[in-house]
Amino acid sequence: MFSASIVVPFTVIETSTAVENDLVLVNDVADRLVSRDIELLKMEAQSIACHLGEVSLGGATLDDLEAFLTQRLSDTDYFIGLEIVARDRRIASAGQEDPSHEFLDNKYVQRAFEGEQVISTTIDDGTDGVVFHVCVPIEAFGGDKILLARVAAQHFSDVLNEFTVWQSGYFFILDEEGTIIASKDGNEVLTRKNYLEQYVQTKDEDLQSIADFTQDMITGGKGVGKLSLEGEELICAYRPITASKVGWIIGVDSPVDETPVITARNGLLILAGIIIVVGSLI
Repeated sequence: MFSASIVVPFTVIETSTAVENDLVLVNDVADRLVSRDIELLKMEAQSIACHLGEVSLGGATLDDLEAFLTQRLSDTDYFIGLEIVARDRRIASAGQEDPSHEFLDNKYVQRAFEGEQVISTTIDDGTDGVVFHVCVPIEAFGGDKILLARVAAQHFSDVLNEFTVWQSGYFFILDEEGTIIASKDGNEVLTRKNYLEQYVQTKDEDLQSIADFTQDMITGGKGVGKLSLEGEELICAYRPITASKVGWIIGVDSPVDETPVITARNGLLILAGIIIVVGSLI
């Protein structure tokens, strides 16, 4: 009887540690998957940019450039729009055009003009709705023009939503400011939901737990912890995305009551009760 009461807490502690380790492990695997996808998007955009240089060196007209972009857009499974832009204007495009030029001022485009290959956070660009922008320099144009490729907002969600953890655990991605850019809930992505900003604006006590946790994720590097969301307790592992140059975070969370910790604890408590009853009978 005495041994049963000792086995339960130590076993649960060991199981809890194993659960945290498992979450960290699967999140590391998801990081490699997303990082590979980020690199593929950049490589595809860079390939188009390189061929643009070859076309332009042949004395291509504006119609030639747009025809090339249109052909490449039809050939790719990654992008839903392509544009050649200068610092102050659009030069050529394929797919729907953003009626405004506001995107030219965002920090991701500016970093591309400085020579970086960058994928932006989700942006409502007025054409295809909320999208990512893959921005790469066009080297043949002397660094004063870039290729901007639009990617559907649900792209990374589609990559991650093929996988679940235990019964209903899921992966998500946050940008550097805590905005959700991949989630099992597509509406969170399309509305650019940000629990941290929402809490700052509303001071809703029900959001404090997830707001504090969001702050930890975007500033704390890699970790595991618990949070409360809509009355449900979740356990979550998070880490920076290796291939992201703009501070994205990938995480995986699961309801605590679905983890092996609860299953083990309940099973061991039942076993302890049986041992106590049997011991009493003996």
